[in-house]
Amino acid sequence: MFNKIFKEAHWSERLRLLRLNNKLTQQQVADKCIITHKMYWNWEKGRHYPRKRFRICLAKIFGVEEDYIFS
Repeated sequence: MFNKIFKEAHWSERLRLLRLNNKLTQQQVADKCIITHKMYWNWEKGRHYPRKRFRICLAKIFGVEEDYIFS
């Protein structure tokens, strides 16, 4: 069920689902990527698209391939 929901989700919703599944706060993810909480919040809301280096960072944090989140 989770995989089906995840595959159909927008990339920003995938970020949220991965973060919650890993029991992390938005601030914790932001700190790991050395960005502001507001920048991460904008990604989760789909207001801005992360640059390549941040997409790589997010994939590493969640232990997945970049395409798993952003395809």
